[in-house]
Amino acid sequence: MANLTLESASNILSSRTILAGPGRYENIKVTTVTPVSIMNSEARSAFEARNVVAMVNFAAMSTSVADDAEALLNSDEYDKACENNLSLSIRTQDYLPNVGEYVTIQVIEQHSNKLNRTELFAASIAPAPVKATTKRAFGTKVQTPSADIVQEGLKTVEEFTQPKATVKA
Repeated sequence: MANLTLESASNILSSRTILAGPGRYENIKVTTVTPVSIMNSEARSAFEARNVVAMVNFAAMSTSVADDAEALLNSDEYDKACENNLSLSIRTQDYLPNVGEYVTIQVIEQHSNKLNRTELFAASIAPAPVKATTKRAFGTKVQTPSADIVQEGLKTVEEFTQPKATVKA
């Protein structure tokens, strides 16, 4: 990034999901996928030795990284404020997403030597779960509002909370 304005840096940071702690997070956007093959030879050798094929960046960051970014924004360091986000090294056996795809990531907490504190790191990635969709017919006039439709056989809350009577033979 080069020469960001306060507005553009704020927009970038505001688009990121803030992760409060370790756990499984769904619908995290993939912002970049950098193949190891286009990295410089020193970085490429280090990654290839660990069977890494790409680096993936996400539109996500921890609360502490968000706090750091806010401090950098307040110091007019807009480019630097946008440099840190969650990323993951993709190995040969891992799922390799596309830019713009929404995925599920598992996030762990461990010590960061770079930041000299405990920080959140992406540990694994999977495709986001697929949700079923429905369609609805439009263009026909409905005579009865859906709120007035009563289904037979439904029980009331009271019927569920009443103790069942037992039958003695």
